[in-house]
This record gives sequence, structure tokens and C-alpha cells, in this order.
Amino acid sequence: MYPSGVQFVVGLSGYFVKDLQAVRQSPTYDPLIDNICPQTPGFKSVVQAGQAISILIHLPDGTIAVGDCADVIFSGAASRDPLFIAEEHLPILESVVKPRLLACDVTQFRKNATIMDGPWPELQHARLHSAVRYGITQALLAATALTVSQRVQERGSPGYRPRLHFDVYGTIGDLFPHNETLVSFLGQLQRSAQPYDLLIESPIIESTQSEQIRRLANLRQLLRKRSIHVQIVADEWCNTLEDIRKFADAGAVDYVQIKMPDLGGVQNSIDAVLYCQDKGVGCCLGGSANETDVSARVTAHVALATKPGFLLSKPGIGADEGVMILTNEMLRASALAGRTRVNRL
Repeated sequence: MYPSGVQFVVGLSGYFVKDLQAVRQSPTYDPLIDNICPQTPGFKSVVQAGQAISILIHLPDGTIAVGDCADVIFSGAASRDPLFIAEEHLPILESVVKPRLLACDVTQFRKNATIMDGPWPELQHARLHSAVRYGITQALLAATALTVSQRVQERGSPGYRPRLHFDVYGTIGDLFPHNETLVSFLGQLQRSAQPYDLLIESPIIESTQSEQIRRLANLRQLLRKRSIHVQIVADEWCNTLEDIRKFADAGAVDYVQIKMPDLGGVQNSIDAVLYCQDKGVGCCLGGSANETDVSARVTAHVALATKPGFLLSKPGIGADEGVMILTNEMLRASALAGRTRVNRL
């Protein structure tokens, strides 16, 4: 996939840039009155507003990948690149960088990033400013991420519609501590995942079970209110059969990951699947990569009997081996069950 357009927008960074050399040489410096002269090239005053350039890569499907060129506070000090002055870089961005970006296959992040980060023949084999390289590669990474759903469509067989399931271990909630901003971010993810269903496991991990249930329930309400079709999967704080009942009764989740080792007796996992089905809550019959081939085979039989929404591959983390064990066990069991029915007839 190739960009349909590229834009550069000059804006502000989040703080100031400071002339470290001038400050160190002048112990009487007063930032309120700016009473010393700058020493580092590019500075007009010892402290000045930081600048940024947003790089907008337009993709053919209408989505836009964004990256921001920005440098550090003490620019130009201790072997760093010179102070980043946005206007100085716009001509090169427009005349040299833009054509190169338009020629990038954005599905190949590592290749593109290596080229953009290296020497440029058009610039006498000099490298771009570190801030510019930072922003360009951000935008390219975002563009690559936006092509994921298209890659699934291109590589899958006709009718292949996987659910995209990501376990984020509460990290999104750490980044967005308020549900309103978290929902906005999930909306961006959902648009990137289209046309596939998106499942996010453990977007939040709170310090107590009651707070976990309360916040997940509120998150689901906000998602529905804004028509954002992201499905929430519970894991942490939802361990035992009783826990699963609490989450299901509260309407806190779309799916529960039933981690079979956490539930103890296998009968509890069976009851958990049946309870979720009775409450209209989806369930994933899962467990841990730390299990064995025998426990995975037991899981396969429980799944055949109870029909959860889906299973997680186990044991191990390599996927192929776990899929093989679970699939083959279910195929063998189905074949034997079919033979038994025929013999009874």
C-alpha cells in the first residue's frame, strides 16, 4: 500500500527548549527576565518555545497516519543535533522527503525506517535531523499498523473473517486513566481494525475487584453510547467461578477468559461456560501457556461439550503446537463420536 498524499504541519511541542551551555556558564541566570545571551547556535533566547512538525501520511482507504518531529529540551548540547527549528526543515521535507514517502510501501516498516534513518544521496549523504527522523518513522509505524486489516483481507481465503484479539495487560488503562479518553483511543483502534471484530483483553487492571467491575461496566456503557464496536474481555480479577458470575451479572464484559487452572476443578470451568451462555456473555475457554499436552486435551473435550465462543492455543507460546494438540484432539473425538452413533444405528 502506497500513500495517496503527505502533509507537513508546523505546531508546538509540549515544553521549552533551553540553551544548556549558556545556563551553565551563567550562575546568575534568571529565567523570568532572561538576563543572559544564548551561546548555542540557533537559540534566539536562552529559553524559547519548542516546535514540532506533524507528518500526516494519507492512505488510500482514507485513514491518516501521524508522526510528530520533536527534539529534547537541551537541544544542541553534548553532541546532540542542532536546535530543531521547524521552518528550516520544511523545504527539505517538501522537496526531498515527500517524494520518498509517497514511494514507500507502508506495509514494510523496518525497511522504510532504516532508509529514512540513514544517509540521503539527495543531501550529499547527510542524515536528516534526529527530530525529523523521529517524526517520519512514527508516521511510518502508524501507517504500517493501519494496514493490518487490509493485509488480513489480502492473505486470507475468501470469507476469512478472524477476530482480532489483543491482551494488553492493563497498559491502555495506564495510559488513559479516564474512561472517556480511553474510549476515544479504542475508537481509533476499532477504525483501524475494520472490517474485523476487535477484542481487547484487560484494557484496565484496577487495585480491587469491585473497582475493576465498576470501571469495566462504565467502559462498556460509554462504548455503546458512542457506537464503538470494541468487545471487552475480562481476565485479571475474574479468576474463579464466583468471580466470573460477578462480572457476568454486572454486565462488565463482552467476553470472559475462563482460565481453567485458576478455577481449580474442571467442573468449575464447565459451569463457567454454561453460566456465561445463560447470561448472554461470550466466553473464551483458555488457560495458560504453562500447561501441558494432557490438560490441553481435556480442554478440547470440555470445549466440544460446552461450545464456548473460542479457545486459546495452549500449551506453550508458539501457537502452532497448541493449535495442533487442540485441533487433533477435537477431530479424533468427533470421529469417534460419529462412529459410535453409526454403530448404535
